[in-house]
Amino acid sequence: MPGREPGDLGQLVRAWMAAEDKVKALDAIFLTCLRTARRYFMSMGAASHADAEDLAQEALLAVYSGLETLRNPLVFEAYFYIILHRKLASYFRRHYRRSKTELFLDDSELGTIAYHGLGPEEIVYFSEVFSQAAARLTRHQLLCFDLLVKGCDAKEIAGWLKIHERTVRVHMYHARLKLRNLRR
Repeated sequence: MPGREPGDLGQLVRAWMAAEDKVKALDAIFLTCLRTARRYFMSMGAASHADAEDLAQEALLAVYSGLETLRNPLVFEAYFYIILHRKLASYFRRHYRRSKTELFLDDSELGTIAYHGLGPEEIVYFSEVFSQAAARLTRHQLLCFDLLVKGCDAKEIAGWLKIHERTVRVHMYHARLKLRNLRR
């Protein structure tokens, strides 16, 4: 991010963990995160400043809920950006679902998965594992797999992507083969 060094958030979290006055240290973390989150959401296409502010506050709540379980301050920045990305993906899904005229198929949303009940370190680990798995799939395989995970059947996916239903099934078959071979 412009205007700050890459390790600032990690240093702030380390200071918070060691601080006697946790409230003051937490304020410093949240002010830095809030500014960063607002800039991130505006630069990534939030419709208004109010939407960016709402998204930033939602992200801070998510950060706060996972902060107590954080054992390694070095992963905080990655954890923070994963939260920002997930909040932005949710925002776009909500925003574009309202129109129902087209499905949002941006690369930045592909492969987003839910991390319910996991701590920050586990979220970073699973996001890296998923990224490695997704890198092995072709764009069409990833699109089909992503839409399937979001609840679409083969016929709906074919309609959205304007391809034949049989082609969707072939893409899904090859995606499953690649992912299955990744586990071995």
